[in-house]
Amino acid sequence: MTTTQSESIANLAAALVAAQSQMGGAKKSSANPYFKSKYADLSECLEAASKPLADNGLAVTQSPMTELVDGSTMAGVETMVIHESGEWLKSKLLLTPTKLDPQQIGSAITYARRYSLASILGIAQEDDDGESHRQPTAEPAKLFDEFSVLFYQKDYDRDKFFKAFSIKKCDDLKSDPTKLQQAINALKKKADK
Repeated sequence: MTTTQSESIANLAAALVAAQSQMGGAKKSSANPYFKSKYADLSECLEAASKPLADNGLAVTQSPMTELVDGSTMAGVETMVIHESGEWLKSKLLLTPTKLDPQQIGSAITYARRYSLASILGIAQEDDDGESHRQPTAEPAKLFDEFSVLFYQKDYDRDKFFKAFSIKKCDDLKSDPTKLQQAINALKKKADK
């Protein structure tokens, strides 16, 4: 993700601090059947942010885009936070669709919109499925999120990957932080090639 900004963001920064103090987290009410988990979808992220942004003179725009990078077609979004003073903060997130068809490009753009919006605004995903009483496991959860982003950026051979890490599904990595870190390192190394 690359980020750029207007010459000054003093007014934008103050307004964003105020907006963030008013934002709740985005509810995890969408299901990911592949990982058997819940996540906050794009509309839930927008719902968490819209009123606090507007109340503080801020708006967000997201422009879908495709770009050719090193011979690969990437799809994603340019997200811009705009303050009523004219100051702005912009980020660009590009992903590699698994196939170059409208469905996969659209999926990559939607995924990029959600992650880019949550990232630039600092929107957290709330636990609303009855598991809030559990002890937090921030480190493994962050590692698994990092793994998920890396794993879905490219069209990896899942069977080969699962065999290499002696797992049957990606969720199996959640119980082994060491193996999870090794998987992340392997995906980063492969992405650098």
